[in-house]
Amino acid sequence: MLRTYASHVVLSALVVAPFVASCAAPPEDISQETAGLSAGNVSNESGTSQTFTASGVVDTQNEFFQSLGTNGRACVTCHDPSDNWTITPAHLQQRFAATAGTDPVFRTNDGSNSPLANVSTVAARTAAYSMLLSKGLIRIGIAIPTGAEFELVAVDDPYGFASAANGLSLFAGRFRPPT
Repeated sequence: MLRTYASHVVLSALVVAPFVASCAAPPEDISQETAGLSAGNVSNESGTSQTFTASGVVDTQNEFFQSLGTNGRACVTCHDPSDNWTITPAHLQQRFAATAGTDPVFRTNDGSNSPLANVSTVAARTAAYSMLLSKGLIRIGIAIPTGAEFELVAVDDPYGFASAANGLSLFAGRFRPPT
């Protein structure tokens, strides 16, 4: 049986490059939020980390910080400098609480458990974004290619979307080894 979801798909490297088209548009004031972002220390569970740049200041005018689409996001929306250029459940939960789940990171195209999720109320948004809020996982929809050397024979999908017609829903996020 091929399962339609995975709890840990490891994306171990972050490439901050201008070709990241999937991150999409930021709020209009994103450059103001990150203006003068220093390449300094950021606290984390291991102590601190530091971003180094040739100028000593992160260039917030590059594509990573700019509008690349229409869903209210920039790459920096998810790859937050204050979270060591990644995304964390704790910070997502704070953003959800502060915006009732309307922050640009909360979008049904990839932030919800299903693209068909009900997001009409705060309670519905809490359920719809549960994988993102609890584990920091983004959903990646992948169609089953024509001529695939496998077939989908069963679906175990608690979110009611994945099927042979809709393709697979995989969840990717920051890998954290078990403790």
